[in-house]
Parts: sequence; structure tokens; C-alpha cells
Amino acid sequence: MSDVMRRSMTIRVVTVTAGWDGGGYWNPAALIRSILPGLSVSQQQTLFSNRRRATQSLSRAQLGRVGLLLSGFMSIALLGIFSSVPAMVELTENEMSEVSGQALMQMAKTPGEVGTVSQDIMFYRAGLNAAMEINMNIEKLQLGCTANAINGQYCDIDIDHLSLSGASWDEGRPNSSALLTRPFIEFAIDNDGTPFREVVGFRLSAENASGLLTMGHNDGAGNEMGINSLSGYMTTTPVSGTAQTAPANFAGPGDPFQTELLISAHINAAFADGDLVVRTNPAEGTGINLPSLSVPFSSAQGAVINGRRQTSTSLDVTGTIPQIFFPASSNSNQTTQLRAYIEDCIGSVCGLTGGPYWVYANQGSVNGLQLAATFNQSLGFIHKIEVDSPFSLSFQSDPVKWPGTAAANVAQQGWWMSFEDMVELGDVSPSELVDITQSFPQLATALQNYFNENPLDLGFGQAWTGLMGGYMNVNMPNMHLQNDVPGGTPPLGMTLEDLRLGAQDVIPNCWGGARFC
Repeated sequence: MSDVMRRSMTIRVVTVTAGWDGGGYWNPAALIRSILPGLSVSQQQTLFSNRRRATQSLSRAQLGRVGLLLSGFMSIALLGIFSSVPAMVELTENEMSEVSGQALMQMAKTPGEVGTVSQDIMFYRAGLNAAMEINMNIEKLQLGCTANAINGQYCDIDIDHLSLSGASWDEGRPNSSALLTRPFIEFAIDNDGTPFREVVGFRLSAENASGLLTMGHNDGAGNEMGINSLSGYMTTTPVSGTAQTAPANFAGPGDPFQTELLISAHINAAFADGDLVVRTNPAEGTGINLPSLSVPFSSAQGAVINGRRQTSTSLDVTGTIPQIFFPASSNSNQTTQLRAYIEDCIGSVCGLTGGPYWVYANQGSVNGLQLAATFNQSLGFIHKIEVDSPFSLSFQSDPVKWPGTAAANVAQQGWWMSFEDMVELGDVSPSELVDITQSFPQLATALQNYFNENPLDLGFGQAWTGLMGGYMNVNMPNMHLQNDVPGGTPPLGMTLEDLRLGAQDVIPNCWGGARFC
């Protein structure tokens, strides 16, 4: 049946506003007024109300307008079904006995779930036992816009360049279709069966929606656009990706934190021995130049969006930092040069030390580092969602727990967009180099703890050149910082803000070279 129900459409602007009344209550009557101008204010408020009141009667003509509005959704679907159906042919009794089928229309009445905000609400559903294919573009979708901001936003839902299509295609995205299985419209009726019954919400939904939903564009020039605000419920599957770090200077002149290193050492020379602690000065020398690193990461949980007029979401990820190797360095090859001042000293060597000293860190490595990062991501940077889930768009005057939805998915006042099952964001690898300098103070603490437990072992050669020449060539160890074992050094924590995600580039749902059509 899906081949006769495929529809493509382009909608330039969809804007539906609803305001607040003087007492601070949500006023869905504004929505009704915009659609049914023939109704008086009191009669419009009969349809949606957030206060108990005696019901008011509507005229037969006005009831007809309401019925016409609410049946529009079904009419479009039925038009798609019957527009290409040939004329009816009379069947004999024998021919009819050989025909089987099932009803096209489905009706249901469902009581609200006990123990929820909807336990006193009755839900009435009318749907199609069919699959609908759809390819759709909406240039600007704004729903529930008010004069006053909530969470800094003026619309419940505000999305630029919204496109819905198939999740994959062979002949171009515009020639693909999303699939809506058993679409339906549902009404939430409070005080059902009493003279005070009233509609407190309705939703357009489908038992399952499968396809690709894209918002806005990611042009690579910092001009992000897409989701400006979203009221609704959406969870994602756990994510994974790879972050490429930017080269950085650690404990040197280019270190934005001017990180100082505390290094413990033991000197065992023929003429003296002892223990000392040196402190490096980042303003002198080269510091340690860290190369660009590929850091794979993943999350145990997905991202969650649940609330009114949301503009961002957060996600915690962990990863393993690959082994960092230090280059060869010496007094004649000053690749890694640290300026060290004596901080503390114990033993006979103390009478010979003065400093400061040039320390040339030769080779060695650092491994065992773990990363724990929090992505704080504006929804405007999320452009592509793979959907295979029950989906709904609803409007309600009070919070409503719609049938079949998750316990956390309670639709709030106004417009609400809901994805019942987890959606896929795909690979979330940042497309830009990630700055890791914010972790440098933690890295310095990890190195200090390592040297406290494993002091550098300096022999006669380092002691002699330090005493006579003011420098030490130090062979660095391969340092396992135990960042990856229980009770070891805590993971390096970072907060990453609004990163462009490479896999979130949008393929236009248009023929030709147009970005949006």
C-alpha cells in the first residue's frame, strides 16, 4: 500500500503561536483562535482549559469547523490511498467469500496510566492500518511562540531547514522516503463521561517512524543553524568517535597555565649523595612539546533531551590517551629543555648544589593516561538523526503522560516533540582539533605523584655536569602513570564545548546544487 501513499512536500514556514494569560497560565485558546476565528473566546477555551469550569455549548456550525480541522490529518492520508484506486467492481457471493482483509481505520479508547499525571484522563485514538511514505522539507518550523521567554527561548519548537527522508538512497535523497507505520491522531479528554469533559491535548503520531531527519546545515565556516529550541523527549544510543588533539606546549612558554613541574630525584655519586626536589620554571627553556594524538572515546550512556525549550545537551565520554614519546634531547640537541630550581634537598649533596640547572629530558615516554570528558553541545550543532522509533508531535494545556510512552516522557504544556526509542547520532568524532591544555594542571599532578613514588636516579655523570657545567642530561623513564588502574591517578578531566561533528554534515534533500528547497 505504501507505493500509493507516497507524498513529497515542501513547506516554507510553519509558525503557530500560543501565549500566556494575565494570570500566568498557558493559554492554548490562541491556537484555536488562529484556526477557528468563528468561535468566541469562551467557546474556544472550551476545547482546551487549564482550570475547572462548566462546559459551554458550541453551535452545530462551529462543531463542524472543529471536526473539519481535526479530520484534516486523516483526510490527507485517505486522499493518498484512494486517489489512484480504480472504480469499484461488483463481486458475487462466491467471489466475496474468497476475499479476506482487515479494516483500514483503527479506533481505540485507552484510560490513563495509574499513578501518573494522566490517571484521570481518557485517550481516544483514530488511526490508519497502513504505511505511509513521505519526503518533506520545512524551511522554518516554529510552534508555541510566546511574548515571554522560557529558558531564554520564545518558541516551544524552533527549527530551521527541517527535512525528512529515507535513511538511505540509491538515486538521490529527494527520491527516498521516510516510512510512517500506522499513523494516528489521539485526543486526551479530562473528566470523560461527565458534563465537565474537556480536551486537554492532542497528538499526531505513528506507531513507528523510520528515516533520516536533518536540521539546518553545517557549512564548515562556523555558520551553524538548525535546532534553535526544542521542547520534547529524545534519547540517543551510546556514542563513539575519535578526537584528534592539537599539538601543545606543556610546562613551557606556550603553556597557557604556565604549569610548573615538581620532580623528585636521588643522586648517588662517588663524592656525594642525597635526595632533592626541583621545580621547573615554564618561562625558561622549551618545555615539553606534545604531538597531535588520536584519542578514541565512547560513552556508557547516550545523550538525553527532556524538557521545555531546550537548547543544549551534555554527554560524558571516556577514552585512552595513547603513549606519548619524548624526543631525543641533550645539551647539544636541546629539543626538550627545562629550567630547574632546587626546591628541597636532603643529604651530603646539598652542600654542593646551587642551581638553577638546565635539564635535558632525553627520550622516555608517558602512558596509562585515561580521559574523562564532558561534551556540552548546543543543539544547533546536531544536524542529523537516524530515526527508527515511535514518533509524535503533541499539544497540551497541562502535562500529559501519553499512552505507550516512557515513564520519563511526560509532555509539558505547549508543543512537545517525542522520540520514544533511542535515536542514532552516528560517529561523533569532532572535525576540528581538540585543545587539551585544560588538562595540564592535572597532568602535572600525575607526574609529580609518579616521581614521588619513583624518583629519578641520577649518577656521577649528571652530578658532575650539574656541578661543573650547570646542566644535566637525564634519560627519562617510560612512565606508567597508573591512570588506568583502580586507586591510580584519576582520569584527566576535560569539558568540551560546541564542537563541530564531522559525521553531522547534511546532505540536502534537493535536486541539483541547492542547499535547501
